[in-house]
Amino acid sequence: MIYSKGMKMAGFVVAVLVSLSGGMPPFCMASATRGAFPDVPSSLTGWRTAQGIYLSWSASVSGRVGIWRGTEPGSLSMLAILPSGQAGFLDLSTQKAQSYVYALGDEQRHGPEIAMPAPRGSVRIVSGLVTTCSGLVPNRAFPADTLNYFYSSRHVHVQYYGYFLLIPFDPTPREAKLVWRGPDKQVFSEYSHSITPRQVDLPEGPVGQILLAQAIGLREALPQNGQQRVPTETGMYTVEAFVDGVPVALTIFYLKEEAGAGKKK
Repeated sequence: MIYSKGMKMAGFVVAVLVSLSGGMPPFCMASATRGAFPDVPSSLTGWRTAQGIYLSWSASVSGRVGIWRGTEPGSLSMLAILPSGQAGFLDLSTQKAQSYVYALGDEQRHGPEIAMPAPRGSVRIVSGLVTTCSGLVPNRAFPADTLNYFYSSRHVHVQYYGYFLLIPFDPTPREAKLVWRGPDKQVFSEYSHSITPRQVDLPEGPVGQILLAQAIGLREALPQNGQQRVPTETGMYTVEAFVDGVPVALTIFYLKEEAGAGKKK
């Protein structure tokens, strides 16, 4: 992402409290090809249940089927050998907080692997600082000022800055997204990316830190930031932040016209 930079510092705080429950991840499917193992049953899928991880496949072979399992890709060992014709298996020896990798094969080798990520724990997301500004302090990821009114004749960028805490700390990568809308409520910029929380030790215990900082251009679009067009209409704009699809903050700013200037179309 491109950030804009400025010189002076100020800020305000918007408090938002959201409960984010990751729950169980969706089922996983083997997407790799069979490669050099032509007799592996096809369409291996898996999902978590209250008892463990259930594996299923759509076709079987004439011989016995081996279940391979590991906690890292490329490092699997034999878990069980199933009789010919069986097309499902419930692994009861799993741990809820552990990620696993599975594959089907025989006693010697296995085919494509599928990953079963550990379910994400429930966390609270608290916004410590959410604002728009003209840029960031040079060489520091902090707002150079706080602005709600922007003029394209004066400002090159609108910089969004969102600082969030995750309670308790969970190192699981999160999917963050920023959505910018104009006075017509239409999205003109949208960007999402994976971000790993950084641990911050507070007196109450460790928490996670997520920083969302993104700029849009008022004179030229920044397509690498998801900006589709340059905003020209005067009025109120919104920027909404999402973490794992859950809205966590909403802030507003205004695009104004200079006194005596004609209204922008």
